[in-house]
Amino acid sequence: MKTSLKRIYEHCDPAFFYTKLRVFLSGWKNSKSLPDGIIYEGVSTKPLKFSGASGSQSTTFHVFDAVLGIVHSRKGGEKSFLDFMLDYMPRGHRKFVLNVRKGPSVRNYVERSESDELLKIYNDCVDSVVQFRSFHIQVVTRYVTIQATKEKKHNEPVKNKLVYGTGGTEYMSFLKRVRSETSEVKIS
Repeated sequence: MKTSLKRIYEHCDPAFFYTKLRVFLSGWKNSKSLPDGIIYEGVSTKPLKFSGASGSQSTTFHVFDAVLGIVHSRKGGEKSFLDFMLDYMPRGHRKFVLNVRKGPSVRNYVERSESDELLKIYNDCVDSVVQFRSFHIQVVTRYVTIQATKEKKHNEPVKNKLVYGTGGTEYMSFLKRVRSETSEVKIS
C-alpha cells in the first residue's frame, strides 16, 4: 500500500493537487461558504451536507483497526469521526467492518497465546500500519501543508485550507493522534 501511495509523486504535482484537484475533494458539511449545503436537483428539494473525501472512508484501515484491536479515542473525536465515515462506505463494506469489530479479538488471542513468535508477528503488523500512517502524514504535509504555506506567503487567505482536511477534520492533529493510538496497541 505504501508503494502504491508513493506513486502519487510520479503522477500528481503537489501544487496541482492543492490548487486544482483538492477543491473537488472538499466537502461542505461544515463549510462556511455553503452553510446550508447544496440542493441536488432531482434528488432532494432540501440542501444536503456531505463531508469531503477522506482516507477515513477506506474500508481497509477500519478493518486493520478492528482486526488488530486498535481503538481510537472518544476524547479527541477520532472515534466519532471514523464511525461517521462508515456512512460513506458501500453498505456491504460497512457491514463487514462492523462484523469484524464484533468478532473475537486477535490482540487478546495473541496476549493469551504466550507465543513469542505470534507476539512478534502481531507487533510487526501494528508497526506496518504505523509506518503507513507516518508516510501518509508525509504525503499530506507535502501536498497540503506545504502548499498552504506557499499560498500564505502570497498573502492569500489559507486559514481553513491549512487547518482542515477535505474530510472536515483538523487533519494534522487528527492524523498524528490516530497514528499514536495505533502504536499504543503493541504488546510488550
